[in-house]
Amino acid sequence: MISGLYLVYLSGWPLLFLGGVSFLVGYCYSGGPYPLLKTPLGELASGLAMGLNIVLLGVYINIYNAPTYDNWFWLTGSIVSLPAVFTIANIMLANNICDKDEDVVIGRKTLAYYLGTKHSLTLLQINYVFSYLGLILSAILGYLPWLILLSLFTVKSDYQLVQGFVKAPNKVTTFPRNVLMFHKIVGLEVILGLLGLLL
Repeated sequence: MISGLYLVYLSGWPLLFLGGVSFLVGYCYSGGPYPLLKTPLGELASGLAMGLNIVLLGVYINIYNAPTYDNWFWLTGSIVSLPAVFTIANIMLANNICDKDEDVVIGRKTLAYYLGTKHSLTLLQINYVFSYLGLILSAILGYLPWLILLSLFTVKSDYQLVQGFVKAPNKVTTFPRNVLMFHKIVGLEVILGLLGLLL
């Protein structure tokens, strides 16, 4: 907390705002009488808090004192974070799809409960499409180096990976594919982004 407040002192109120929102979402996710993890908002909360806010925090800390800094960083960070937002949300969605029947018994009515398994799996696949669109848009707008588009060469293998889960959603055997998708998409974004800056 002390180090966080010191960073706020150095960089300004946006850091306090982003950090405060993250803490609030983190508490509301599993704390209180009506935690978000028992509602249809769990995917949205995890995707925004971990996908969007962490990226915005990282971007802001590194550019707040740059001569060219302006409020466009909110837009830049938001678009660059899209792959993380959607893949993190998908980990939660996939988990809830697998646990849908058991969750109802213990009082959890998640997004998968309201959408049903078929529509939830469709949303899962759409989210992965938006992840890649985020990469493409980031390159077109110049927020990430064009080298980032090399990650599109994994789309075919990624599709096959996801289809394994879609055809047979299972917590033990196929759920880990969604965790692997997060590492592949976001990991490639980081690695290719760094290489693009260095080359």
